[in-house]
Amino acid sequence: GGEVYHGGSLQLSTPFPHPVIEKLGGRVFTFGSVGGLSNLADVTSISAVKESTRVTAGIGVAVPLGNLGRGEASWAKILRKGEGDVVQPMQFGLN
Repeated sequence: GGEVYHGGSLQLSTPFPHPVIEKLGGRVFTFGSVGGLSNLADVTSISAVKESTRVTAGIGVAVPLGNLGRGEASWAKILRKGEGDVVQPMQFGLN
């Protein structure tokens, strides 16, 4: 856990480049995220905040699933991680 959180993200998406999947509402997206969690006592300078910052970038595909929501598959590249972080580069989900 921690007491101080910082973060930001950017996501860009476009219709899927295949006509059948595009008709279903499918989209391709790319994203980038930065963020960190620290204890207040550890935030003594900007460099300390930078030390706790994680950075990720990735791509994915999303398709509407009617009343179930949206199915999504994404792959991420961890650009900067913290000691002890568990890395899961591939993710599937329903939103």
